[in-house]
Amino acid sequence: MRAGQTLYDDNNRQVALFPLEGFSISQRDDETFSHNPSRYWATDYLGLNSNGERVYRDPCYAPVDIKCVWVERTNCLAIWESLNPVHMVNDRIDYLTLIVYHDNDIANGITQTGTIKLQGEMFNKTGTGGNVTGKLVASCY
Repeated sequence: MRAGQTLYDDNNRQVALFPLEGFSISQRDDETFSHNPSRYWATDYLGLNSNGERVYRDPCYAPVDIKCVWVERTNCLAIWESLNPVHMVNDRIDYLTLIVYHDNDIANGITQTGTIKLQGEMFNKTGTGGNVTGKLVASCY
């Protein structure tokens, strides 16, 4: 998705969008490195520009209207929840929870519990904060 982008279904519910404009998956949740399913389920996304080049500190945009409900600065972890039930990609209508890691702004105290971001507003960036092996955002939807 792009900055400022919004999408609503026919019932005026927000449709959840993918938070990066371009991306590459650097590690899936079923691999043998740090995301071994017996230890940790997550997918690492790298930001990519229109030329397919990796972007450090690539902005991630709120896929729907969200509120930060928990922050853990040491591991650069933030949990965001949708303000209302939203239309998911699998056609379910439910609340969306996002768990994101590695944004350096989390460690720096910029991301605060209680912060609200509207769909299309920047809420996170790819980064190297916490326990990380590259410049990325780890997401657990």
